[in-house]
Amino acid sequence: MNDTLKNLRVGQPLDWDFAFGGELPRDVEMRKRLLLELAQEGGVLGSAVVDVEQGLIYKVAESRAKQRHSAYKLVAFVVLCGAIVPLVLSWIRTLTNQSPFAWADLPRLYMTYVMVYLGAGAHVAIDALKVAKAQTRPSFHAMNDWVLWLHVRYISILWGLAWVLLGFILLTIAMPKLELLSAFFAGYSIDSITGLFLARFETTVKTKTQELLGEKPKP
Repeated sequence: MNDTLKNLRVGQPLDWDFAFGGELPRDVEMRKRLLLELAQEGGVLGSAVVDVEQGLIYKVAESRAKQRHSAYKLVAFVVLCGAIVPLVLSWIRTLTNQSPFAWADLPRLYMTYVMVYLGAGAHVAIDALKVAKAQTRPSFHAMNDWVLWLHVRYISILWGLAWVLLGFILLTIAMPKLELLSAFFAGYSIDSITGLFLARFETTVKTKTQELLGEKPKP
């Protein structure tokens, strides 16, 4: 297994049954028991972490410093976007309104950004706590090791942060006077809210396109 893991990139999952099915016992419970033993004896796999519930083994960086580096990059993404995106949105409003007073909204945009991401983070933390409380056997969850969890799921988390960013942009465009508490709860439910705004945007685009083409919008 260690030889196989050398060919994987960091964060890439290895399907336990698919990769070693021919060498494992036929009994399903015996296979799961072997995987549980691997999860408990972490020193056997030098650069991997086992997710028993999913039947996956994730390649990880060997040093703790490299694992933390993934978390630092995610934080840098949030901070950098938080510094730039509200500034750009305020600048666009200034151009649209042709008035310098749009810059007065900049502090509110920054606070809204913070509250949206706090809400999204609270959602992740509560979900992780629920999973940890329901856990009866050793497995790979965020509450066990946040740094390792962020490291392994770096790409998917990065896409998730980008999705939250899109939700923030859509919220500020559709609801420029959004209250901070509402922004927090919007961040908590960002998946459904962003999906709703995108669906409305798609409908609007279709309607406008039909108007440009001289067609009657379909009901």
